[in-house]
Amino acid sequence: TPQTGPYRGIQGSVLPALTLASAVLLVAGGAQARRSRVLATPTVTPMPQLVLALRNPDPTLRAEAAWEVGTRELRDAYGPLRGLLVDPVPRVRRNAAFALGRLGLADATPLLLNRLIRETDADVRAELALALGRLRSAPARSSLRYLARHGTLVERSQAITALGYLGN
Repeated sequence: TPQTGPYRGIQGSVLPALTLASAVLLVAGGAQARRSRVLATPTVTPMPQLVLALRNPDPTLRAEAAWEVGTRELRDAYGPLRGLLVDPVPRVRRNAAFALGRLGLADATPLLLNRLIRETDADVRAELALALGRLRSAPARSSLRYLARHGTLVERSQAITALGYLGN
């Protein structure tokens, strides 16, 4: 187990959950390897490791853990994900929005809508819009319509997709 570096806060958690090949890729490949799969091939249940990684001081690990939580649809991570919507790093906020949309929990709707209205980063707003669409959030319809007309190209595209999820 490494004693220093980006894995310092999660010793005994993430790396033991990786196969040897995945761990070598992480160490040798740096950020690109982390992007391809921060928790590549788990050999144990990933939930505790992912929750710890959501709280890691390294924003790359927080972002990747949020992405993995969403991809795996791990609903038990809802609490920690909520806090990541106000993370200082836009990529972490974007991945948290992705994850919350994938979890499919209606409880996330007011939180995501509130963040959509206050968010300053266009890529994060785009992901928030898509998450609201995935949740079929009717209360978000007017904000999504506004974003579809006045947002950046990415925001408009995601808002239109989200409106498609809502239907009519």
